[in-house]
Amino acid sequence: MLSSALFFKDTAGEFNTMGGDSANLGFRQRQKLSAESKALDLIGPLHMDIASQARLIPNGVDVRIRLLRNKSDFALMSSVPDCKIIIESASLFIRKVNVAPSILIAQEKALEHGSMKLPIRRVDVRTFSLAPGLQSVTIPNAFIGSLPSRLILGFVANDALNGNLAKNPFNFSHYTLSYLSVSDGNRMYLAKPYTPDFGSNSYARSYLSLFTDLNRYHNFQNININYVEYKDGYALHAIELTPDFASNESHTSIIKNGNISIELKFNAALT
Repeated sequence: MLSSALFFKDTAGEFNTMGGDSANLGFRQRQKLSAESKALDLIGPLHMDIASQARLIPNGVDVRIRLLRNKSDFALMSSVPDCKIIIESASLFIRKVNVAPSILIAQEKALEHGSMKLPIRRVDVRTFSLAPGLQSVTIPNAFIGSLPSRLILGFVANDALNGNLAKNPFNFSHYTLSYLSVSDGNRMYLAKPYTPDFGSNSYARSYLSLFTDLNRYHNFQNININYVEYKDGYALHAIELTPDFASNESHTSIIKNGNISIELKFNAALT
């Protein structure tokens, strides 16, 4: 489905290779469809909190959606400078549902005694700069106050994140990570910290966290990343913070307050 939004999976280890004969099959697919400034007809879901919840939004609710574009240097890869994206037209498609009058009347009566609640799992993307030359990093106060139910950590090159036509901003390299722990005061969320050794291909626990801590273990919701690909651009680390590992379940976990710190160690100094 996501191919209609121009998503084609990048070949592990080849994220930054470009050209018509690139070993990155995902890049070649995207280039083929957009070569010589071809006009593209794309469609895809809005990846936002309100669009990811299953309940219908009631009548009379003022919903305003504001979309901000990334820089072309972030969204594009090219060996030629001064590339840009031109949006010729855009439309937002919204499905409307006609609810039975009896249901609407029942809802109006219920609203006389309380407000309507829509459970939304908010996604908060945060960036932390790690100085070059370090082999040990502690990120204090990564989250203060209301704690998230789950963390997903990844490392990308700073210039790729800020926009660089020569680099893929979704190349999640491991940077020789050898230790990862997450704590809230004296409480360790990982009973045993992740201690991968990517040099010797020993990172099974970190890889498995994508399935166990994202509720993809032993069910039909697979993740399209295999063990070999993981270390070559797909090195994401998942940490479930709910006590019953139920971030994806229908029930809601109690929101807790705290102060999360993240400790990282690397086999080689960061560059």
